[in-house]
Amino acid sequence: MPFYRRGPGTHLGARALQYELVGLGGLSALPRSEEYRRFAQECLEMSRTTEDERSRAVLIQMAQVWLRLAQAHEANAGTSD
Repeated sequence: MPFYRRGPGTHLGARALQYELVGLGGLSALPRSEEYRRFAQECLEMSRTTEDERSRAVLIQMAQVWLRLAQAHEANAGTSD
C-alpha cells in the first residue's frame, strides 16, 4: 500500500505520484530511515504554508510519526530495507 494517497480536490501532481511509486515498489534510492525523515520534513514544510489550524496540527503529527518511524527503523538496522 502506498505511503501517501491523494484525496479528492488536492493538487500535488508529480510529488503524489512519487509517493505512490515509492509505496508500490521502493523505487527510491534513499535508505528507508532517510526517506522517512524526508517525508517528515515535507510535512513540516506543508504545515508552514497552510492557513487551516487543524491541517497544520495534523501535518505536524504526521511529521512526528515519520520521525518515530525513522528512529525505529534505525534501531532495527539489522533488518533488510
